[in-house]
Amino acid sequence: MKTLRILVVGFLLAQLLLAVGFVAWMYTDGRIDKARLDSVVDTFRLTIDEEAALEEDALQKEEQATQVRDQLARLESIGKGPTTLREQLDKTEQADQTAMQKLNLFNDQN
Repeated sequence: MKTLRILVVGFLLAQLLLAVGFVAWMYTDGRIDKARLDSVVDTFRLTIDEEAALEEDALQKEEQATQVRDQLARLESIGKGPTTLREQLDKTEQADQTAMQKLNLFNDQN
């Protein structure tokens, strides 16, 4: 029994020395530094559920910002007053010409 205990303790000490040697080698080789260790700690700081909740909040805020931006653009266009049918047709024609130019440029590149 004593021999088994000595073997187990010796094995554990050897594993500990190997682990310390590996970390020392990583440090001297420039593979580990404080910034990298901090980034690893930050990776495991939040749980998956907390991270998913943060991402969902960010998406909701982005959607709200998009809605506000669209509403501001609509209000700005309304604030300029009514547009005539001719002005609307000119804008549509310009958008069509721009789209055709982009399509032609894309076809020329491929």
